[in-house]
Amino acid sequence: MTVVSYNDGFNSDNISTSNTTIDNDYGVSGRLVYSGIDSVTLGAAWSNQNTDTTSYDSFTVDAGFSFSDIDFTVAYVAANWNDSWNNYSVVGNAVYSLDTELDLFGQYEYGVLEGSESDLSVATVGVNYHINSNVRWTNSVGYAFDGIDNGYTVTDTGWEHSADSGQYMISSMIQVTF
Repeated sequence: MTVVSYNDGFNSDNISTSNTTIDNDYGVSGRLVYSGIDSVTLGAAWSNQNTDTTSYDSFTVDAGFSFSDIDFTVAYVAANWNDSWNNYSVVGNAVYSLDTELDLFGQYEYGVLEGSESDLSVATVGVNYHINSNVRWTNSVGYAFDGIDNGYTVTDTGWEHSADSGQYMISSMIQVTF
């Protein structure tokens, strides 16, 4: 499978209301997925985000493995900010389906961001309850092995900026799809 996208880049509004000039923000992305091997899916993606003041590339390589009721995924993501590829992360997931309604999962995230005081090192465990095919209830507990630097976008994740390790996060959410 191949996916290509030309989009709004940083999701800015593209029109400045103060002087009604059109900004030149855009993004270009492409993704390839290969699933020709039993129980294995391989993927790779590249993206360029561009504004009047910033332009950077990023790429992802990932793999997924399915064995009966257990699924594993791992992804490596890197971004070229300020002419350096030293900004990257690795994410690993494991999901065990107990039955059609309950999944147990674990996730580990490691990230390196130039200029940050600490690397990101977070583990999360939880359970998904599939109420029906359109509604899923997720409950999880996360732990930060290192401090969470302000450079990592934490506003939508629930994590708080902190120089100290040992932060816990308990979350519960309901996802409804149509």
